[in-house]
Amino acid sequence: MNDKEQAPAQVIITQDKLVDLLLHAATREDIAKYAAESKADVVRVETSLKEDIIRVETSLKEDIIRVETSLKG
Repeated sequence: MNDKEQAPAQVIITQDKLVDLLLHAATREDIAKYAAESKADVVRVETSLKEDIIRVETSLKEDIIRVETSLKG
């Protein structure tokens, strides 16, 4: 064979390689699913924390108003 002639390329996929490819694809899908679930969890935690902060802030403001009213009286 000279430089211009090339042997045809062959691709052989064994059963083991096919299983490996399928497992890898499943793993990537699982990772993507887990990432989406994690993001949703973070959003839920952030929302809960914001609600807690607002609740505490409101309670503190009410306490301050009660103390001010008590001191004025």
